[in-house]
Amino acid sequence: MEDQLNCSINNAIIQEVVKLAHRQGNDLQNIKVESRDELRRLVIRVNRFSDYLWERLVELEALEFE
Repeated sequence: MEDQLNCSINNAIIQEVVKLAHRQGNDLQNIKVESRDELRRLVIRVNRFSDYLWERLVELEALEFE
């Protein structure tokens, strides 16, 4: 259940980043947001997604050493 929730959250984050990238011609380094609040929301979501990815990486590395 938690994995499904994480997957839904992560998909929402990815979609938001993709939407912003398309608005800026797919150049992720030059994404421009409409407002400070939009930037804040994006940063929070990207950080959550980054945390999720690090957790998965740690799990995979732990399995590799078993």
